[in-house]
Amino acid sequence: MRPSIITLAALAAGVSAFKDTSPFVLFSTSPFHTGLEKSAPLRTNDEVITAASTALSLCNTEVYLFVNAPGITSSDLSSHAPHLRRAASDRKLYGRYIVTEALGLTASTADNLAEVVRKECRASTADESSTMAQALTQTQGGKPIIVSWNYESSTAAGESRDAMVANTDAHFYNNFMRDLEGLKYTVVFSTTPSDTLAADEITYEPTFDVGVHMDLKRALLTRAPAPTASNDTRPLFEKYQYFTPGLFMGILVSLLLLSILSVGISAISSLEVSYGAFEKEMGPAAQKKAQ
Repeated sequence: MRPSIITLAALAAGVSAFKDTSPFVLFSTSPFHTGLEKSAPLRTNDEVITAASTALSLCNTEVYLFVNAPGITSSDLSSHAPHLRRAASDRKLYGRYIVTEALGLTASTADNLAEVVRKECRASTADESSTMAQALTQTQGGKPIIVSWNYESSTAAGESRDAMVANTDAHFYNNFMRDLEGLKYTVVFSTTPSDTLAADEITYEPTFDVGVHMDLKRALLTRAPAPTASNDTRPLFEKYQYFTPGLFMGILVSLLLLSILSVGISAISSLEVSYGAFEKEMGPAAQKKAQ
């Protein structure tokens, strides 16, 4: 069965969308039930455990490998884990369930899923931290076998972190996947959120100016100020200057303009003109003047 484009795109997501999420990868050489989606962009820890438990309870493989790699993000897997990407996209696989960003995965997620296989499939458990070659020698009575491996968490960043992810991926292939050729197997690769931000990742923390809270005080009683030794006891006209030079000049100019206005009004009112001075003459004298 050829891997779908959606599945590969989900596994090769270039950027981790959330700080508190991590990828979850489940693939098997045996098919899952038809209702299980192949890939999902975002799921919670409970949703991941429910879906994975349903797929694992079919008990249709011989080996169950549970790997826990704390602190690895989707961008780490897409950039520095070629063996895991190749194993998850193998054409021999018939079942896939890949969550690019799983919210709330813990170190016990893989252990809880391994317990489901142990109860439902009556599988035997290999010695802790056994490689695949060592675990295959411990099979009993044809029962399925559970192999678990926990990698150490790293708080490194930059090139040191890239090297850590590459070493984890190489160890995963050399000690587990290479020995699964010809077997029916199911692999659960679980991670936990990273506690270290990348060196070039900047977290924006907004800051706001907090206004000072001031209570308004209202004077409810009217009272005279208490006398002090610094009170000015000079007379009113000595304390304040009422006639400033500008005010004095304005008064003089106003008096001059009022005097000019009064002379003009009196001159106009003294004119004496009779009412007949403006009447048109119509008698013989006016006709002679016209001639």
